Formats: sequence, C-alpha cells, structure tokens
Amino acid sequence: PNPPHPPPRGGGPTHRGGPPRGRAPPPPTAAERVLRRHGYRTRIRRRGESRLIAAMRGRGNRLGYVFTHLAVVVICLGALIDGNLPLKVREWAGQIQPETRMLPVHEIPSASRLPPDSGPFRGIVTIPEGDRASVVFMARGNGYLLRQLPFMVEVEAFRIEHYTTGEPRAFESDVVLHAPDLEEPLRATVGVNRPLRFRGHTLYQASFGDGGSTLRLRAWPLVHGEEPFEMEARVAAPRPLPLKGPDYLLEPEDFSLHNIQNVPGGDGSNRNLGPSFRFRLRAATGEAREFENFMLPVMIDGHRFFISGVRASGAEPFRYLHIPADIREAPDTFLHLFALLSDPDRVAALADAAVAEILPRQADEPAPMLQAPLARTTRLMVEMLLERGFPGAIRYLEQRLEAADMDREDRERWQDLAEQALEATVEGAYREAALLAGIAPDAAAEPDGRFLQYAVESLPAMQRYGAPAYLQLVGFDQRQATGLEVARSPGRPVVYLGFALLVTGIVLMFYVAHRRVWCLLRPHPDGGCRVLLAGSGQRDPVGSRAAFLRLADDLQALLPRHPTGRTVD
Repeated sequence: PNPPHPPPRGGGPTHRGGPPRGRAPPPPTAAERVLRRHGYRTRIRRRGESRLIAAMRGRGNRLGYVFTHLAVVVICLGALIDGNLPLKVREWAGQIQPETRMLPVHEIPSASRLPPDSGPFRGIVTIPEGDRASVVFMARGNGYLLRQLPFMVEVEAFRIEHYTTGEPRAFESDVVLHAPDLEEPLRATVGVNRPLRFRGHTLYQASFGDGGSTLRLRAWPLVHGEEPFEMEARVAAPRPLPLKGPDYLLEPEDFSLHNIQNVPGGDGSNRNLGPSFRFRLRAATGEAREFENFMLPVMIDGHRFFISGVRASGAEPFRYLHIPADIREAPDTFLHLFALLSDPDRVAALADAAVAEILPRQADEPAPMLQAPLARTTRLMVEMLLERGFPGAIRYLEQRLEAADMDREDRERWQDLAEQALEATVEGAYREAALLAGIAPDAAAEPDGRFLQYAVESLPAMQRYGAPAYLQLVGFDQRQATGLEVARSPGRPVVYLGFALLVTGIVLMFYVAHRRVWCLLRPHPDGGCRVLLAGSGQRDPVGSRAAFLRLADDLQALLPRHPTGRTVD
C-alpha cells in the first residue's frame, strides 16, 4: 500500500487537491484511477492515517440552468433589436403615418417614406419581368410604409415549373443588383429556400403574380342593338369600356394561366380550369362589381360550360354563371340566342312566325281570330322566360288563363297552343343564333335538345348577371412578375446565439447527470485497508444506481485481496 503522507510542519491545514508546492505529486491510488476512468474529478483529504477521496462528475449540469435562463434574455434582446423600437416611437409620436391609398410610388407622401438607414425592416415588392425597383412596402395596420433600399433590384427573368396537374412546383427569379459602389452589377438567382444575401439584406422568393399581361377580349353587349366587338386590355391598366349608354370603366386586376380549384357547380373535384382573368366593372357612380371569367369550357354533367364568377365585393363569395358551349366549343350560340330573345322586335317576328306555323295544324280553330292574341301571349311568355325560366313562364300562363273567363276545355286548349308557340319561338331563335355563330345551316336547322335545355335554364341567370357585357377571353400575351421579400435583421446573430445557449442549456440539464462519490480508505489492524464507497445523484436515480454499481464492481476487480479475504489498497 501507498504510505500516507505526513502532515505538514507546524500543524497547519492539510493540502487539498495536490501536493505542496515544490513537491512531486504522489502516484494515484487504485481508487483514484478507477474514479478518473469513470470520468470523475477527485480530491483527497487526509485525516490521520485515513484518506477520503471526494469525486464529482457532471458539473456542467449546473451550467445548464444558467445557459437556459441567459438564452431567454439573449433571444429577447435580439427580438428587441429587430423590432426597430425607434421606428415605433416615431409612429407613436405621429412623425410617420402609414399610407392607406393605392398610389404610384412617386405620389406617396414623405410622411410614409423611410430612408435606407432606418434600421431593421421586412417588406414586399412585386417586380415584373424586365423591370426594376429600389423600394419595398412594409405593412403597417391597414396601410403601408415605403422603404427605400440602398440598391436597385432588376428582374431579368422569372421561371415557374408546374406539376402535370397544373399546380406550381417551383419558381425562381434571375435578379441583378445595382449599387453605386459596385464595379459590376451582381447577378444571382433567387428561389424558394435559396435566398440572396447582400450587405446585411436578404432577398427571399416569396410569391409570383401577373406583371401586366395583355388580354385580347371579345365583348358581348347584353343589351339589344349592339354587336359584339374585339378589344384589348392590360392587367393593372384601367380603360373605358366602349359601350353605348352608361359609362363603365374596365379595371383588369389579375391574369392566371393555371387555376387548380373545384369546378363551380361540378362534382367537387379539383381540376385545372385553364387561363382566367379577374376584373372589375366600375360604373360612373363609383359602384363596382368583380368578375372572374375562364377562357376554356369546363365539362359539367356531360356538357361543356363557360364559367363566369361575379360578386359585389371582395368579402362575398363568387356566384357563377354557366354558359353552355355549342358544337364549336364556343359561347357564341348562347349569347346570340340571349341577344335575340332580349330584342322585342326580333321576338315579335319570331312569335308571329311560330304562331303562323302552329295554327294551320289546328283544323277546328278559327286561325285568324287566334293569331294575334296567341302571338301577344307568346311575347309575354318569352319575357317571363328570360326573367323566371321555363317553369316561371308556364306558371305565368296558367295564372292568366285562370283569371280569364274560359271553361276548362278552352283553357287547356289555349295553354297547349301557347306552350307550342313558346317552344317554336325559342327554336326559331336558336336556329338564327346558330347561323350567326357560324354553325353550318344543316346543323343549325336541327336544334340540339340538350344544349337548348341548358340554354333555357341559363337565360334567367344572364338577366341577373349584373354586367353590361360579357367579356370573353380569346387570347393573351402573358407577362409574369415576381414577389420578393427583402429583410434586414441585425438582431439575427443575437437570436442565433440565444438559441445556441438554449440548446446547450437543455442538453446540460437533461443529458448531463451531476453525481458525487466519496471513497473512504481506512487502515485495518491486520495490515489491510477497509474501503467504504458512497455516492449520490440529483437526477435519474435508476441510472445513478446502475453507474454506482458499475463503479463499485470496477473498484472491487482492481483492488488486491488480503489473505484473510479483506481488500487492501
């Protein structure tokens, strides 16, 4: 056994943790070697011939509490830096006022503008292909602030990839940064999860939209006396709608090449409805309605329909008009049919022709006496057909016959004649409309029963459409725009440091066990040494017990045994 060291001269205190200065450290005991192998730091205290080894591991557990609480303070400090407190103070003092009107950049007042060196910010800017911008818009309540950038962003190209269903898969922008102190412009590609960092500013690919596409439209006036005409419009460029009568302003708002959504009035499945454009028609009084027209017909219940949504304000859902497509996959036949049935002169001529065709078949009726009242009744039923649909027109006829002084047989005969005259009038209008739509005469001569049924059902909806014209999208030249989010966050490194402290503190608290062990070495009268081992752990009692038993086993295996069976050091 290693002999115990004599106490220092003068009877002073024993030295802890190592030998006195100038003296070589004694070799470690077997107990110390085992404790150190298990990761413990040791200290020895001598009391006479006995030695007490105090060992500890997992001291960093206590630092976990310090790091965790410090992390909360550091994160809050970083958030305070990025919160731009000076800007908020200026807002509270009324020195800065958010703008609520949609104005061109050069018309935004100075009270809503911020210089480039006004602290942290996060803003959005939409730049069409080929254009450039040096400002971003920061949302503030119901308005916005205009923030000037220390550089200019130019968008050379914007690309978007789609899945086979039409949904966007990825999109990216080729941008060029211009700054006064740059020898050459900086070119880079900004994509989703691939931001561009430049002098403390970060550019993110946030969104995409229309950048001013040119739309080729065919306007179908919904009042009689006007012929359809071609016109062009550009997104975000209002222009007058050239119609007779009241003045309307056409305000194209957006164009979308792909529309993945539920088919309005369909089976509820998501489909690509193709190109569409959204616009407003504003009357001279300032009242406006919002519309969304789709370019291609959509299959619903075995027939194709052109869909047009309408709503009075953005807070309301769209109500959809279904225009049945003819055999040429066009809305022309229905729109010509609606125009003919809305023209009183054409309805009168069609009704007279229908009555003249029906009455000769009635051999027992005095045709000259019935022709005028039957034609007049047919015209009234056409008006009810446009307003209430076919069931409403029949109810109107029944109410008029019930009010007349007629017996039952005459009333039934008159109702049968009126229904035949109405059907013949609508069929005559359909044949004329089909010819106007460019359908071959042989195909137009035989009415399409299914198309005619859907057309009659859609006529009342056209009366409630609320627009002076139906605008059909027939072509477009798309111009895309990219939506970039520009941010400057000087407090971000501070926040990252706080998160690092938080993670470190949590790891130290939950995964580093603070354990203490005491090993008392006491000489035995027989020449051996008695070893007493004790330990404690603040967390994980099961794990602490297992670790203690492993330590005891290693110590037992290393120490030699006294011939009497007692362990000696």
